[in-house]
Amino acid sequence: EDLKVGDLVASSGSHSEYVIVSEEGAIPIDQTMDLRQAAAFNMVAIALQGVRKAQIELGEPVLVIGLGMVGNLALQLSRLSGGLPVGATDTEPSRLELAKACGADFTFNAREEDLARKLKDLTVGGPAVVFESTGHPAPVNDAFQYAGWRGRVVLLASTRGETEKVNFYRDVHKKGLTILGAH
Repeated sequence: EDLKVGDLVASSGSHSEYVIVSEEGAIPIDQTMDLRQAAAFNMVAIALQGVRKAQIELGEPVLVIGLGMVGNLALQLSRLSGGLPVGATDTEPSRLELAKACGADFTFNAREEDLARKLKDLTVGGPAVVFESTGHPAPVNDAFQYAGWRGRVVLLASTRGETEKVNFYRDVHKKGLTILGAH
């Protein structure tokens, strides 16, 4: 009733070229908005939901694992939420460069040795918040390892598959970690 043929809308439907949604699921967008920006709204919403669930306090160190669109947005939103320092890790050099341009205080190639020690030095004991945003199961263990004592690990991506060899006593209970599913 409120929409007509030709109106520009966005939806949180599947990642597809065409999606059928109810009128309630069609979000009107400004007719002058750049459609490339409008198409990213759902990715921004996912990153924002994760950052809100993390409840970042002013001055808490943050690490983002995986710098695809959602990870890079989580990095920027963490900074805006008071995270300091905010860093990132990925295996793709161009993503690390983009993260620096978007305000990362530090970046590391995920293939570097002894990343956990470097993070503890940079963040005084480890990040308070770690976002796992790769969508792969193996880096979930890395997130547990990198997080500081009583830290929060936010599983931001739609991780598929099984994360193997998790020692919940050593990796979670002993450190007092909180694990948040944010998708």
